[in-house]
Amino acid sequence: MTIRFAPGCRKAMGRRKALALLTPLALGALAGCSRPPPRCPAGAATETEAWVVSHGWHLELALRRTALRGRLARLAAAFPGADALAFGFGKYGFMLAGNGAFEEWLLGPIPGDGVIQVTGLLVPPPEAYPGRVLALALPPGGREGLVRFLADSFAWDAEDRLIPAREEALMGSFFYRAARGYSLIYTCNRWAAEGLQAAGLPVRPEGALFAGAVLDQLAPIACAADPPQPRLAGLRWEDAAATARPRLPGPRGDPASQGG
Repeated sequence: MTIRFAPGCRKAMGRRKALALLTPLALGALAGCSRPPPRCPAGAATETEAWVVSHGWHLELALRRTALRGRLARLAAAFPGADALAFGFGKYGFMLAGNGAFEEWLLGPIPGDGVIQVTGLLVPPPEAYPGRVLALALPPGGREGLVRFLADSFAWDAEDRLIPAREEALMGSFFYRAARGYSLIYTCNRWAAEGLQAAGLPVRPEGALFAGAVLDQLAPIACAADPPQPRLAGLRWEDAAATARPRLPGPRGDPASQGG
């Protein structure tokens, strides 16, 4: 079975697919196709510590929660019980557009402020997103390089805290201000390619505006996850939390309760 790439820019956004297809960015992304990588050996996909998650023309990077060290250790503590965290980059207005915000979808390709999307997963990504995940074998020092890249992707305030872009969860994810903005030459996929390069993988970010340009480079060095039967409930941290806000990082590095 080859890996299946589902359409849509963000998880659980299938009902917006028709709107997304109206944007030039989406149309350009659909014009390309990627070569499927080989299937992972049995058990390898869930035992690794780094993955790429494909949501069609939007890519995310995922890491084990225990791999998040340094400045991101506080973020990991905000998702107790999570097996892994998935990270994505995008435009503020586009990523946080509510249902019916048609104008934001039309303006999607226009440059704007960036955000980092964080989703806590109670199970490994291959189980949370069956058929959408590539497992990565990082070289020595690759995990540390990827963690540094992710930390540098966030905007931090004067007290070295993350800056929320939205106070509540949106469709199972939490959003924080990014260190740089979104543009047609710096897309979610260019960001993902830079993260993979920072992890020591032979990926060139130049020209990687669309998901296919990144996935083609991963085909020789990654494997397609073929997970066991996915669990029926609790795949995402937010599913288990029943829409409650997580304990966000506090000013001294300890999670601070934020209430309902």
